[in-house]
Amino acid sequence: MTEYDRLRVNRLWTNYLSMSHSQCINPTLYDEL
Repeated sequence: MTEYDRLRVNRLWTNYLSMSHSQCINPTLYDEL
């Protein structure tokens, strides 16, 4: 993997983590569980 690919994957992973994190905090999602 080149350095560019590594940065791109890192950014995608960070976006995914922040997205799932905000969903976890969402109270409406808690009600559905």
